[in-house]
Amino acid sequence: MRMKKAVITLTTSEVQEVLRIAMDNEEQKALRFIKETLCKRVKEAIESR
Repeated sequence: MRMKKAVITLTTSEVQEVLRIAMDNEEQKALRFIKETLCKRVKEAIESR
């Protein structure tokens, strides 16, 4: 699959979660957020093109 640029929008709570993860260095929560939220949004963004 050819990679494309993707623009995603995060909810307010997702933005807060990203900032909380970054401040607390919570690796497991970061990985879970990437898998459960970001990957889903990126796939949706590139498939909608």
